[in-house]
Amino acid sequence: MLQRVQYGAQQGRRTRQPGPRQDVTVRGLDLWGTSLRTGKDSTGVLVEDLNARYVSEYSTLPMPADDELAIEPGEGHIVVSRILDSGVQLLGTGNTLRDSEIGYSAGTGVLVRGSGNTVTNTYIHDIGWMGSYTPGIEINGSDHTVTHNTVRRTGRGSIDVSWQLNGVPFHNNEIAYNDLSEAMRTSRDGSPFYVCCNLDATGTSVDHNIVHDDDGQVG
Repeated sequence: MLQRVQYGAQQGRRTRQPGPRQDVTVRGLDLWGTSLRTGKDSTGVLVEDLNARYVSEYSTLPMPADDELAIEPGEGHIVVSRILDSGVQLLGTGNTLRDSEIGYSAGTGVLVRGSGNTVTNTYIHDIGWMGSYTPGIEINGSDHTVTHNTVRRTGRGSIDVSWQLNGVPFHNNEIAYNDLSEAMRTSRDGSPFYVCCNLDATGTSVDHNIVHDDDGQVG
């Protein structure tokens, strides 16, 4: 299933094609003030040459529901608000986003969730100006490949793994050859590549990434 997600005044309104989608190619799509999401049951979807601007806009950070957290609920968890419901969302299994540009999001730039999905050769910029944990790329799940991307100008992290949201395993992911710059523009406690908390990253490799020109107090 492919969904066009509308944010702003009509947040939550979606245009959708019913039923799971397999082996679909979406090429050369231009989006402004809206986003794209592959369905949880989709497989083999290729999204390439996507140009998406202002993919998520909101002015509130609601507290995540207690049953959405893998750790004890607390007031501090408002920082993870909207990580999993903003940005271009690559859900399902074996789906790919490549050769694209994603820019201008109050929240996440690209969400990678499910298993075996790929984000490569994509430029992601001007993300996360609400100052929460929403990153350029959020990786959630196992067997994902995130390589050869450029992530520039983020409120907090360039790449984030928020295990505390749903506690899923983080096995056999490849995160390599990404250029991460100008992170931490609205936050003073974090890092360009941020991981929380009791993460089992068996088989995951993080290598050959370049991190430079970050702002804030990295810690």
